[in-house]
Amino acid sequence: TYRSLLVQFDPLILSGNEIVAVLRATLETLVSKGPQIRSRLWQVPTCYDPEFGVDLEFVADTLGLSVNQVVSRHSNADYSVFMIGFAPGYAYLGGLPPELSLPRRLNPRSRVEAGSIAIGGVQACIFSNAAPSGWHILGRTPLQAFQPERMPPCLFEPGDRVKYVPITRDEYDTYITNREMGEDIGRNLLVENDQIRSEA
Repeated sequence: TYRSLLVQFDPLILSGNEIVAVLRATLETLVSKGPQIRSRLWQVPTCYDPEFGVDLEFVADTLGLSVNQVVSRHSNADYSVFMIGFAPGYAYLGGLPPELSLPRRLNPRSRVEAGSIAIGGVQACIFSNAAPSGWHILGRTPLQAFQPERMPPCLFEPGDRVKYVPITRDEYDTYITNREMGEDIGRNLLVENDQIRSEA
């Protein structure tokens, strides 16, 4: 979660008191320097075709916007990966424009396809695999956020930045064809790599 940290250690090597001392020293260093966060920018191709954006019209009607306005606001925003959670590679994103904020669906779907691009509350997300969800689905990306055979298997990391880039259905199908031919399309979407930024 956003506020939880799992610390694994071998009690045969370090005692509880020793691990607490290590953690305190580490925290003091972070507080004095400010955490150094890797900041990579990904351009995520997103198809807002009605077949994929099954909630686009509902979202537009609910918010008093046109479908094109929803797509424009969604794709022009700058997002940050807050955390990976819920499922392997599942990216929770901050930066959703306030005018696109709305509660999650009253009746969650039993299955949302991998690659779905969705919003819920004040967050956005990229589905790494098929899962049940109450988020509003705006489109789909052909990239695979999680591939067990890839190293590392999760494409995104906390601190990364994301820009959604609208693509046509034909472009989406071309990406899928290339992916099926073995191309790791995700790696080609990395625009800026390994910038370091300090956040106090």
